[in-house]
Amino acid sequence: MKNILFTLTIIAVFFACKNKEKVVKEQSNNQEETANAKLDTLVYMERSPCFGQCPTYSVLIMNDGKTTYHGKKFVEKTGVYTLLLTNDDLQQVKQMAKEIAIFDLKNKYDRPVTDIPSTVIIYKEKEKRKQIIDRVDAPQELKRFEKLIDALIKDKKWILAE
Repeated sequence: MKNILFTLTIIAVFFACKNKEKVVKEQSNNQEETANAKLDTLVYMERSPCFGQCPTYSVLIMNDGKTTYHGKKFVEKTGVYTLLLTNDDLQQVKQMAKEIAIFDLKNKYDRPVTDIPSTVIIYKEKEKRKQIIDRVDAPQELKRFEKLIDALIKDKKWILAE
């Protein structure tokens, strides 16, 4: 009887570990797919929720100016919208990324503080890619970059995606 229980326990542990490995692998693959889904991405910015009324949305700007906005909560527009940014708009993004030396910034600005929304930035330039998670204590240069993205998408004539 003890041998049967021992064998069943070993089998249960084996399958539990195998399942955990599968879940971790799937999560890793999903993150890679999200990050690499669009090879012609210029910048992706996402603002996460908090326990309060923090604006929650994401914006994806492609190198050709095609821009997708997904408003989720506590924003003026909810849903998925698209528009085409001008070349001047794109140059502003590229110029500021260069000015703030975006590739030299840390990958994460965080401290163990609860209920603070985060901003995720993914910036791509040719073969280079930079992902930054900004929750707290980010430098003013990064905050300026985030504000530029917000300014570029504000007060535009968005088209509701179908």
